[in-house]
Amino acid sequence: MISPITTPELTIAEEAARAGGAVTSRYFHEGIEMRSKDIANLVSDADLEAEQAIVAVIRRSFPGHEVLGEESHAGDVGAEHLWIVDPLDGTNNFAHRIPHYAVSVAYYRGGQPECGIVFNPARDA
Repeated sequence: MISPITTPELTIAEEAARAGGAVTSRYFHEGIEMRSKDIANLVSDADLEAEQAIVAVIRRSFPGHEVLGEESHAGDVGAEHLWIVDPLDGTNNFAHRIPHYAVSVAYYRGGQPECGIVFNPARDA
């Protein structure tokens, strides 16, 4: 359930998660080739492209904020404004076409969590 209190960061977190979800959903339906980052750790073009879409939404509204992403963004974890992104949480399910995966986007201010979204594009929830 989304909090009844809306902040600009929460609005952008949801928009970013939906942008990443649009990417992962497309790959889920069209098919995807999985690769290994390391032992028992899969990655795909869906991960990389979804992270880019998420970061683009965040940067459009908050260009000075840091982003720490699972795939390619190594933001400063000590930053005053930090977004933490997992563009495809549940990669093994995704790889096996099981619709239980999510896009996760969180915002931290001063090291404290302010808001976050976990969005399952397969269920639009």
